[in-house]
Amino acid sequence: MFGAVDMFAKAFTPVEGGYLYYPSARSGAKFVSNDEFEILIADWQKIAGMKGIFKAVGLIVLVILISTLAGAFLGLPDWAVRACSMLCIPLFVFWLFRAVLSPRRMVRDRPDAAPPRKKQQVRKDARNALTWRMIIFCLLFSASIFFSTVFSEGRAQSDWAWIIVSGAMLVCYLWLAIRKLGDQYR
Repeated sequence: MFGAVDMFAKAFTPVEGGYLYYPSARSGAKFVSNDEFEILIADWQKIAGMKGIFKAVGLIVLVILISTLAGAFLGLPDWAVRACSMLCIPLFVFWLFRAVLSPRRMVRDRPDAAPPRKKQQVRKDARNALTWRMIIFCLLFSASIFFSTVFSEGRAQSDWAWIIVSGAMLVCYLWLAIRKLGDQYR
């Protein structure tokens, strides 16, 4: 939907004989060969491609279904069923972060092939890595939550958290969209 493989590939700058990869905003670039790049992209495709997403979602749904059924048939307390279901999300996030950081682990002990980038360039590269489709989706999603919660009748105390978080997300993505537009016209 958002081109996760393309966004991952944008972290690598093509050069003669391979790619440059900046492990962090303050570090110099490390050289990645064409073969290593292809392996990283193939691994990322398995995780963030459509098959990988469907596998992850299917596994999460299966764990929630099994924990709910086990709770119903074995008489487990509600907190145990909820804890099992909620544990899926941090495990999924850990799995994604592990995949995202695989290039960093690969180049950890390599010497710098290029000097560190300037702070402005790092920010511009980060904005360019995000697709317009993702930015527009996040804008619409956060705006719909924000405005539906703000204009709801009989607001509960928990609605304030939704207002604050969705409002902050709306402002951040709006600022990001403005800056990305500015990058295109410079």
